[in-house]
Amino acid sequence: MSLPIEAGGPRLPHLLCAFELIAPGAHSDGPTEGKIRMDNVSDLFRELLKGAIGYDQAIRVTIRFYRVLPGRLDEVTSPDDSFTGLDMTAVEISADSAEGTIAWPDESAAERAERPRRLL
Repeated sequence: MSLPIEAGGPRLPHLLCAFELIAPGAHSDGPTEGKIRMDNVSDLFRELLKGAIGYDQAIRVTIRFYRVLPGRLDEVTSPDDSFTGLDMTAVEISADSAEGTIAWPDESAAERAERPRRLL
């Protein structure tokens, strides 16, 4: 299936897969990590992650949310919401799923104040 990744942008290929998301957040002790797990994509991710071997930086991640009504995929013009600028700091791949730890990058209080807030 093809969906736009930004309003008015071109439709790009997407892979439909089952996933679980625990969004990163914060509490009185500071930020909390999140997790994302996707099923049946291990072979695809294994190939992509080979290029990250030896890389000493987190992988930058954007998670986009789409609401699609049955039979109305062509009406989707942009994501409904997103988490942008997340860092994936650890990845585990098994035969049937891929799971990663995601978190907001370390940043100053001033940078955090400038980041747009989105509520789901």
